[in-house]
Amino acid sequence: MSDTTQSERARRLGEELRLIRKAQGLTIKVAAAKVRRSTASLSRIENGQVHIRERDVLSLLAFYEITDEAKRLQLMELARPITNRLAKHSRLFELELTATRIKNFEFGIVPGLLQVRGYIEAVCGSGITSRSRQEIRRLVDLRMARQELLAGPLPPDFHFIIGEAALHLTTGGHQVMYEQIHHLLHMSDLDHVSLRLLPFTLPSHPGTTRGFILLDVPGMGTVPLFDTLTGSTVVTDRTETARYALAYDHLQELALTEETTRARLEQFADLLEHSLGS
Repeated sequence: MSDTTQSERARRLGEELRLIRKAQGLTIKVAAAKVRRSTASLSRIENGQVHIRERDVLSLLAFYEITDEAKRLQLMELARPITNRLAKHSRLFELELTATRIKNFEFGIVPGLLQVRGYIEAVCGSGITSRSRQEIRRLVDLRMARQELLAGPLPPDFHFIIGEAALHLTTGGHQVMYEQIHHLLHMSDLDHVSLRLLPFTLPSHPGTTRGFILLDVPGMGTVPLFDTLTGSTVVTDRTETARYALAYDHLQELALTEETTRARLEQFADLLEHSLGS
């Protein structure tokens, strides 16, 4: 992991902890005493100058009475050293936290940031993987924590293009897909989210082979990567980066408008509702 990413990780964690403390109406002196640190030490943590230990984060979250599991997991991921099998997934998590714009194209699957829990469980628990139950649970929780970005106070701009083929699959079953379609409709109402479908009838397009993500990260520029079953792979070649940027632009030209996409999603929802009622 680069020094830049490490510092951004500490900065984001410190900023989140500072906002929580202020929302509680607490002074930094009182909070510092709770975790047995000096006021200067906690100040450096909140300014992102140093990293905080996991146990200190847990103490602060308990003191601040933060019980929301997704929020707790999000902050603990920022504090946890990236040394385990989920390192590549955590890499994506870090980049998303610092991105100002996120563009995501997926052909045969709903983008991770838009998946409901049942859909995530179906994908992560696929029979073609050899994950333990504990690892599957951690991956599901991590993906749910990633989605906190969508509801944050200063969220990035999100642009999603989804291959209509993904909605013809009953991933997780009809009930899960019914919930998933309604979640997509809800997400498409957000001002900072653009959601468009790529028509099922297109003969070919630049995203036929695989989905990809483009993140605009301060200090790094545009970062393309692939989010897969085994982790996330970052593209570092500048020529390849330019190609993926052009590919996304072309996909936007081919995709349905946001209004037509909503109408198509509502049609899928009606069909699934009929299937569940029959």
